[in-house]
Amino acid sequence: MCDLTDVLDINAPTVSPSKLKSINTARDFVKNAGFVSEREALGMARDGNIVGLPVTADDIKLAYRIYGPPPEFIKGRMVYKHTGMDLSVQPTSVIDKN
Repeated sequence: MCDLTDVLDINAPTVSPSKLKSINTARDFVKNAGFVSEREALGMARDGNIVGLPVTADDIKLAYRIYGPPPEFIKGRMVYKHTGMDLSVQPTSVIDKN
């Protein structure tokens, strides 16, 4: 089984402890934002709508490069499905009762 230190050794051998703290803060930001995609997280960091954001877009990019996307994001996207129900067609049982 691979633990977190193995992931850091493989993906980020030159990350300083202060940068690692910023990256972990970026991961917390993604978690608090609802496990958004990398593109959405970068957009939130760059557009300036969030005042006092302690992370930069570079921190978010590094977090996704080192740790990958959160499993919650991947799972949510894999099970999300649109229904193909046409709302303009009424069931016949509703029409017969009227």
